[in-house]
Amino acid sequence: MVHAATPILPLISDFDVKELQYIKHSKKSTSEDGQEEYTKVRVPIIDSGASDEELLYFTMRFFRAAAIMEWTDGGHSLQNFEPHLQGSYLSNWTQVIKATEDNAAQPPARDMAFFNECVGNFMADLFNEADWTEQADYIQALHKPKAMTPKQFLS
Repeated sequence: MVHAATPILPLISDFDVKELQYIKHSKKSTSEDGQEEYTKVRVPIIDSGASDEELLYFTMRFFRAAAIMEWTDGGHSLQNFEPHLQGSYLSNWTQVIKATEDNAAQPPARDMAFFNECVGNFMADLFNEADWTEQADYIQALHKPKAMTPKQFLS
């Protein structure tokens, strides 16, 4: 028996990435011989009227930007994630941060583990668990070279 699967993301996008607003992040690095190099990435701004596909596109672009820009500590990731959220997404994000801090036995270090836990909680609030698990698997397959579980994706 063959079962039809509902795709997580449509093969033909329901939105035009060119119509999204973006924040440009840049960093300057200097090589040993004194040559300066600038790296720039653009990550979309996501508002509460966005579709699930747009939210997942933002998430994928943010994690790709974090890797390129080498935001390897939670402070940089937290600082750069929030400006991309508007409307109810921003409200949900601030509630997730507060709840994650309140549920910790002691004040948490704002490290990558804290950031990833907050993103996981944020996404879990927006999608049911099965949908988020499938979507996290899909996102990580797009920009991570090896297979991982959704929990590994966020760690």
